[in-house]
Amino acid sequence: SGAWHEIDSMPWPSSVSARLNIHRFLDFTEHWNPLEGRSSLESFLNHLELISDDPVDGLDAARVGSDDAVALTTVHRAKGLEWRAVFLPALYRGNFPSSPRQLLDPTRCDFVLPAHMRIDRESRTSLDPSIDDITRRAWLRERYYDQEWRLAYVACTRAREYLHLSGAYWYGIPQTRKTPSKPSEFLELACRTDGVSVDEWSAHPPSRPETLRFSISQPGPDPVLGVAWDEALHLVTAEPDWTTRRAEQLGVRELYDEAVEEFEQTLLDLPEPAVPGPGPSTDTVSVTGLVTYAVCPKRYYWTEVDRLPRRPGPGARRGTRLHRRIELHNRGMVPFDELDSDLYDRSPEEEPSRPVTGQSGWSAFLDSPYSTRTPLYVEAPFEFALEPDIRIRGRVDAVYPQGDNGWEIVDFKSGRRPRHPPNDIQLQAYAIAAGEDALGTSPPEHLRVSFVYLGDGLEVIEQEADGEWLEKARERILELIQGIRAESFGATPSAACRGCDFRHVCVEGTEFLGR
Repeated sequence: SGAWHEIDSMPWPSSVSARLNIHRFLDFTEHWNPLEGRSSLESFLNHLELISDDPVDGLDAARVGSDDAVALTTVHRAKGLEWRAVFLPALYRGNFPSSPRQLLDPTRCDFVLPAHMRIDRESRTSLDPSIDDITRRAWLRERYYDQEWRLAYVACTRAREYLHLSGAYWYGIPQTRKTPSKPSEFLELACRTDGVSVDEWSAHPPSRPETLRFSISQPGPDPVLGVAWDEALHLVTAEPDWTTRRAEQLGVRELYDEAVEEFEQTLLDLPEPAVPGPGPSTDTVSVTGLVTYAVCPKRYYWTEVDRLPRRPGPGARRGTRLHRRIELHNRGMVPFDELDSDLYDRSPEEEPSRPVTGQSGWSAFLDSPYSTRTPLYVEAPFEFALEPDIRIRGRVDAVYPQGDNGWEIVDFKSGRRPRHPPNDIQLQAYAIAAGEDALGTSPPEHLRVSFVYLGDGLEVIEQEADGEWLEKARERILELIQGIRAESFGATPSAACRGCDFRHVCVEGTEFLGR
């Protein structure tokens, strides 16, 4: 992306800070793994969004500063650090030490450690549920302020030589503040401490000001340019030699010329921007999109083109969980939800009192031959060019070896086999992907594609993908893509309308279901 060249052109120490932060982010990305589910770009972006308000250790921005740099930090993050001078502002009552917004009572808050699990006797005694609420809340309030004063101790001891404390009577928006704030107990204690010098202290608060914010300051004259920076910019635009004459007036013409030469050399070292060629536009279609368009073009329109919100159903969630369990099984891993039930000894009385009727998709898979076969590929992503300007992308559930030199591409279905013939667009795309080397290796001599239904026992629909079948598959997929390009999004009502998320806004689907 050319980011390194731009960073190199930044002045020190900004360039070092930027490079350091990028390397830290790359290290974080390399070692990141989700607690549940497989690693994907979507799950990683969701994790970054989750920690954006409170960065994890090692990911918050680092900045290399000079000796006179100012570090702005909270007291919590300042633990273990030390500076020559420390400033603690806004020391007014209710701010620091702060007033508790909520007392975390273990008997009322589920996310607080219960009293009987605490190791200190005082907590177990004072938080006993048998104690009345007033006494227990008084102890919790006392413990809260103890923690606040511990933070105050941390804040004071971050200073190696100088500690400056300050506060004010008026904070916030004047329209919402009717009375002045009182000095913090922390600030009052500091004023009474021996060895502390009080520069300014007002025992009586002044009247409420009209505004509690500073007015927007106008840029003052730059010590080098002699005028404000925005005015200097206009002067240079109108008269390019103005900076040269200014350097001569200050007696730094030689230093100025060296700086200009160094900056020009930095610009010359930047690479020429790549000029994108016209090239043909490429359409990328997912296998899911092809299947959706084959079922109903109007459903595809509301799913991929003009997207409408969809409600995730229980069937989709069950299918996702089943696919995840099969994937982990094929990879030789144990999913988290199996740890309690399968890996621990249980006594007979822990068994359910009533037997579970029917066979789940997971048990149907375990009873099938696929549970004992070792797949060549598991959840293998692919992307291939069907034509120079058409690309198909998708993900194969599993590829199993078949015979001496053959494959069986399997797509697991968590539901039952449909009454009508299944739509084999999905298997057609998988077979073509294998023939185009999109799965990472050359295709085998024999190829079989199968739908494996696990919703009511095991039922397999398989198809030999020979040359004639693959040719028809290619023609069928090209026909679908041509319909998408021609924007042919008319509705084709069928039995699939019953499970469509958009049937309440589809006239054709509503009429079909009402027959």
